[in-house]
Amino acid sequence: MSLKHIKNTLESYLIANVTTVAIKMPNTSYYTLNGVALSQAQIDSLSFYIEPSIIPISQEREIYSSDKPIAYEAFFQINIYADVGDGLGSTFNLISTLDGLFREKILSNVTCLKTVTLNSFEVTGVVVMPYRVLAQYRAS
Repeated sequence: MSLKHIKNTLESYLIANVTTVAIKMPNTSYYTLNGVALSQAQIDSLSFYIEPSIIPISQEREIYSSDKPIAYEAFFQINIYADVGDGLGSTFNLISTLDGLFREKILSNVTCLKTVTLNSFEVTGVVVMPYRVLAQYRAS
């Protein structure tokens, strides 16, 4: 499935290139920092981390001279979590780093068309700022 290709490609790229911020894998309790799994004590003390996820948008047939003209489009969303009261300086620095990594890049035939940062919101003492990459993949 090509949505899975988008997810795997962008997650792998994120993990390989963001080495100073803990990454929580979606729908798990598994966190890593620079490729190393964190202990429960380390997880409990985190005040800043990210969590990637995939939001499918479309799986449309397009007219191409191919026998499989399907284009897959999804948001690769990276939620940035920071403790309330810690300020947003680290969050905005990370957003700048993510823009450099993803904006207008082609990674394993996944085209990152644009990036956008959404409004932050607060959940139980944590500020969450969603960062999205609009990604497209054409199956061939």
